[in-house]
Amino acid sequence: NQLFRMAATMAATQNRIVQRETFSQTSSGAVRAQPPVVHFGGFQVNTTHHFTLKLSNGGSKPLRMHIIPPASPYFSITCNKKERLVPGMSEDVDIAFTPTEWRYYYDCIRVQVQDSDNLLVPIHAYPVIGEASLPPRLDFGPVALQHTATRTISLTCSVPIDFEFKVDILQPSPALSVRPLQGVIPANGSTDVTVSFTPEDYTTQSMQFQLQLSQFNSTPQVCVVSGSCVPGAAKAVVLRQQQQKQQQTHQRHGEDSGQGAAAAEGEEEEEEESRTEGAHQPAAVPQAPLQRSSSAGDTRRLQRASRTKVSTPQTRVVSGIRIPARLTGMAAVNAVLNAAAEDQRQDFRNSKVLLAPAAAARKAKEDAFLTLLREHLAAPASVGSPELDDDTRRAILARRRMAQEEYTQLQG
Repeated sequence: NQLFRMAATMAATQNRIVQRETFSQTSSGAVRAQPPVVHFGGFQVNTTHHFTLKLSNGGSKPLRMHIIPPASPYFSITCNKKERLVPGMSEDVDIAFTPTEWRYYYDCIRVQVQDSDNLLVPIHAYPVIGEASLPPRLDFGPVALQHTATRTISLTCSVPIDFEFKVDILQPSPALSVRPLQGVIPANGSTDVTVSFTPEDYTTQSMQFQLQLSQFNSTPQVCVVSGSCVPGAAKAVVLRQQQQKQQQTHQRHGEDSGQGAAAAEGEEEEEEESRTEGAHQPAAVPQAPLQRSSSAGDTRRLQRASRTKVSTPQTRVVSGIRIPARLTGMAAVNAVLNAAAEDQRQDFRNSKVLLAPAAAARKAKEDAFLTLLREHLAAPASVGSPELDDDTRRAILARRRMAQEEYTQLQG
């Protein structure tokens, strides 16, 4: 393999066309490559993978071109090359890739075009991580105040290579968090990213973060996380837990009752067999054993009745709300919810009764104020002082003149 690689490398370096000509990926010539860059994203070792590259003539006249194959031994090309490529036509180039180990591979295809710019088509081959994708949206729903809800996102690697990952918070939130912010996904293994939501008040919180992988040509994945906190969520959680406990209790009682019924049926079959055997026996056999068997059967029936009575679940009271024994239907759930709503309505009525004296005092003050306002509006309007006569006007004017003269002398 090493000799073959060295020979291929020397052949590529000794290619006169490669040494003499200039090749560009962003060529503005007549030849167009579809796609402009070839990617072998994800592969299996010692397996040949194929990809078809199209080279088309985008010019206005026929042209000749020369395709230089890749230099490395991992890539090879096959094509049915035409003598001339007319405008609008294309030529298919089949690229074969055979990796020998888990690593990154690179090579290129060079196209020499007559009387036009030369073209370079890069080839990239790399392993991919596998199932390591984020959900576009993650909703916690309603969560109780000061309670923590968590969601786990699993990142899985299906190839024997370790990949690093990093989490960037694009839109932070004080109630939402992501852990860890960076780490390593082990080869052929998985790691978990945990998102937590702990509401501090009755609001709706949202956060946006992105996941970046140490994988060639990978695109960051963005996830939007949201959650809300509403009153009564803690009570709903308690009711849900009580309902689950009731269902588990019913299942256990059902299994016990089924076992008891099976035992009772077995005992009854044994009694029937004993009775049948007694019927076939001679008449001289005493009747005492039959009486004992009948009394034993009565005792077993009483025991079954007592077990049935004991296993019957009773109604329980939780936080002042009566919970039925069986929450197996919509009617039972509605009864619990209506009872809770009735308790809230009763608390509201009691609060109205307690606040009645304060409301009456406030009403009395409003009535007193309105009474004073009506009395004030009903009083006659004031007409002011009587008009001055001529003597009084002349006396006032004389005093003003005297005061002005005294002020002028003092200033003089």
